[in-house]
Amino acid sequence: MVNTGRSKGCNTCKRRKVKCDEGKPGCQRCIRFGRECEGYGQRPPRVRFANDVRKTNERDSQNQRRIDALASRISTSTSTQPTIIPPPTPNKKDAALSFFLTQFATLGRSAASSTGFFEVLPLVLSGERHDSAASLALSAVSIAMFERWLGFGSRPGASRKSFADAIVRLQTAIADPAECLSRATVVAALTLQFHDNVCALLESNGINRTHHDGSVALLRHQEQESKRPRRRTSLAFHVLHAEVAFAIREKRSLPATEISWLQYHNDSLNPSSLLDIIGIDVANIQHEFFNARLSSSSIEEKLSELFAKAAIVDTRLKAWVGGVPVHWQPEPFDHMPHCSPPIISYSQTFDIYRSVQIASIWNIWRIYRIITLKILLECLELSTGSLELSDNTRPFIRESTQQMVDLICRSVPFFLGNRTHMATLYDFTDSNIFLPSHHHLRARNEPLDHRNDGEFWSQDDHFKHVISQGPWHMLIPLSQLMGIFSQNHGSSFAQLLEVERHQWIRGQIMRARTIMGSEIGNYTAGGIYADNSMG
Repeated sequence: MVNTGRSKGCNTCKRRKVKCDEGKPGCQRCIRFGRECEGYGQRPPRVRFANDVRKTNERDSQNQRRIDALASRISTSTSTQPTIIPPPTPNKKDAALSFFLTQFATLGRSAASSTGFFEVLPLVLSGERHDSAASLALSAVSIAMFERWLGFGSRPGASRKSFADAIVRLQTAIADPAECLSRATVVAALTLQFHDNVCALLESNGINRTHHDGSVALLRHQEQESKRPRRRTSLAFHVLHAEVAFAIREKRSLPATEISWLQYHNDSLNPSSLLDIIGIDVANIQHEFFNARLSSSSIEEKLSELFAKAAIVDTRLKAWVGGVPVHWQPEPFDHMPHCSPPIISYSQTFDIYRSVQIASIWNIWRIYRIITLKILLECLELSTGSLELSDNTRPFIRESTQQMVDLICRSVPFFLGNRTHMATLYDFTDSNIFLPSHHHLRARNEPLDHRNDGEFWSQDDHFKHVISQGPWHMLIPLSQLMGIFSQNHGSSFAQLLEVERHQWIRGQIMRARTIMGSEIGNYTAGGIYADNSMG
């Protein structure tokens, strides 16, 4: 017999006949399961409509309630003060936009480590109409990303129509003489390219760079139409960053004629852009090495030339380290934290960084060094002895390569922590997730001195930005490692990645893909480029 006595539970739990935790203003049981908590007042009468579209509307309503309940848990404030009264529940579009701008375009980002795209989104959006190409593109991408975090995966959702509207509006803007000269139109194209990159990574497909090429054409057109010399904008630096990433992944060169319009002065570049400049030479030497036609009469001369060029590039890469800020340096985390599930690391120690963006830049640098070291070693292997070097050269190159691989592996716990399951919005408040940070290295009563540090984030903000960005930034260098060492299988260079390490890296790629809700495909597909990734 059903107990009909008075219950203090919420109306939703009463109706479902389950125990309520009686949380206020809404019970946690409802929130945890994505249901709308109907509160504790008198329940309004339930009205049922029986018509031909009831099932479809009911499904949409369930999705919307799930979105509203989960979205209300996202705090877009960076204040350390607890929220006493929850803000009004936003609708799907506003919740998605707030989520994307906060978790991807704001937290963990700074001018010193910027690649020039995400950081400009809030500023550009603030000056745009709601129906502009930039606003529609950003809205479509935000909804698509938000749906993934809600667990909708790659199923078509509300973003489908938004993308169609954004593309039509972008075509109109490009055809307009005034709008095609606007920075916002370039942002719209790059935003759509970002989404294509994300889809390529998640679905293990090749990247369609149509929108990127369109943004390049727009920037060059704006350069030609300008009545006076234009100052290099952050978007131009981002395009350069993307061009380098594309060239390295595709093993093609970057001739000066292709990038001459992206004129730059080294004194105006941040460390990330300075690394991109060196990356141009990495791409060119890689292309030259893999496309060299070595005839028997000129092989030694060509190998000597390639070795010398690669050695110069490697020297520049090592010199780059001296120009980065002190607080960019990785800090060793030499004790394994007690958490469940445990931190997954290759050894018992790992490194932590001030932000995901900084850690990602370090891994780009390590990949560049591995590429140049591979060229150096293979030149030595192919040479019949004309390269007169010391006996320590080969061991030094091998040791340096293994050191770079080790440092990339040591960054995995920073990016992934102890996470093993597909990400959801609940991760932002899950106390069982442990993500090691520089906050854990200091005693609780020891204040961090960040007076001259523009890249300090509170422990809560640091946690949130690693939750949202960490797996993306870790997957790319691990996939690149697998690609680099899978070439020339059986060579002495390929053997530097021992079987045990190879299996561990493969496992971390699978883990990162699982967290991201990605389809398991080949490991080198989709090296998306926003922040050599998705920033």
